[in-house]
Amino acid sequence: MSVININKQITIISNLFDWLLAHYDAVTTNPFVKSTITVKTVARDERDPFTVDELHTIFAAPIFTGCESERRWQIAGNTVLRSSAKFWVPLLGLYTGARLNEICKLRVRDVRSDEDISYIDINTDKHDDLSIDPGVKTSASSRQVPVHPDLNRFGFAEFVAARRDAGCERLFPELKPDAYVKLSDRFGKHFARFLKFIGIKRDKIDFHSFRHTWTDACRNSRMSLEVIYALKGEALQGTLARYGHGKTDSI
Repeated sequence: MSVININKQITIISNLFDWLLAHYDAVTTNPFVKSTITVKTVARDERDPFTVDELHTIFAAPIFTGCESERRWQIAGNTVLRSSAKFWVPLLGLYTGARLNEICKLRVRDVRSDEDISYIDINTDKHDDLSIDPGVKTSASSRQVPVHPDLNRFGFAEFVAARRDAGCERLFPELKPDAYVKLSDRFGKHFARFLKFIGIKRDKIDFHSFRHTWTDACRNSRMSLEVIYALKGEALQGTLARYGHGKTDSI
């Protein structure tokens, strides 16, 4: 297990002991206070952006060009999975820079329009299914992200309309929550298998690499830092420097 994941587990246990301290007199101390492992790396180096060649490989895979079926997504065929999270979640990651769980928990009504501008509203509104955690990472994470025209060119508007007509609450009702009521864990594991299948898996890339790639693309387009922070859902004094590798000529 990586140091980052170990620290996540320690934090969960520490939070449990904090709750016990507040509710049970028999518990007098939290043995996990300040027990996380120091990570001696530069935060931005924890993940790599995808290279242009890697993006070409991802979106040339059968999921996007034609496969046999939802279950047999590795095998080339005549079915493009335009009604599947497998198709849309990576595209939304690339074109919005949103976190995986933010995308996975999107509801149909979170895709909105104002004066003919379509946007995705990332919020903390409760779901009808109370087993799903509607939360976001920080208070700055609630935001509105424009829908890139390419997404609608790929059929996103039609996909949302079909979900609405079917009476679905969520865009991806096939995704099920894990023990921590998050929808992202199982998809993250699928995406890791997908990267391995197409031959580009390495230690420092995973779904979060889309967020790094998006950040570098914004830098390359000379977008202001204030706009980047707002669209990424981070406070202006936040952690922009940890994403991507800075301005390059490759994107």
